[in-house]
Amino acid sequence: MAKSSRIQTDLVTIRIRNVSGVRIISGFCVIGSASPCLGFLTINSRVRRAANCLLRNGFVIIGTSRNAVVFQRNRVV
Repeated sequence: MAKSSRIQTDLVTIRIRNVSGVRIISGFCVIGSASPCLGFLTINSRVRRAANCLLRNGFVIIGTSRNAVVFQRNRVV
C-alpha cells in the first residue's frame, strides 16, 4: 500500500508600520510554522529581512495592504 501524504499550509501575517520610510514589524501571527524564519519575526525589526527569509523558504505573498503582508507556504508532511 502506498504511503499517503498530507499538505500542511503555513500562514504568516506581518503587521507593518512605516518609520521614516523604513517598514518595521509592529506585530505578526503565525499559523502552522514559520521555520526557519521565526528569528526574523521580531517586533521593531525590519520587514525586509523577515520577508526575504520567508520567500527564500517557499512562502509566497498572497495579500498586501498599506499595513500588512500575508505569506503562505504549502508543505507535504
